[in-house]
Amino acid sequence: MVSEKNTKITITLDASNWQTPKDFYVDYCASTRAPKWFGNNLDALEDSLRGGICELTPEKIIIKNLSKKIIGLVGEKFFTTVNSICLDNSVELEIYFEFI
Repeated sequence: MVSEKNTKITITLDASNWQTPKDFYVDYCASTRAPKWFGNNLDALEDSLRGGICELTPEKIIIKNLSKKIIGLVGEKFFTTVNSICLDNSVELEIYFEFI
């Protein structure tokens, strides 16, 4: 039996209903099959991108339906930091904006 632990994948997160960073983590944890004890913070995100914490480790994260309103709710600094963490860990980050 082959273990899926640390399997590299592309995950797609739909930001259309996000209001706080917690909403990002809920989607991220579901997509990566994170353990219940996952920290839901930027340090935990960085640790998980290095592998070994979640069942699936993203090599690419796609965030779709991001809007100016959602950036305002969740925080521009949060998205900037997520981008930096991805860059530092060689994880590709694609963001698709929703224009309304």
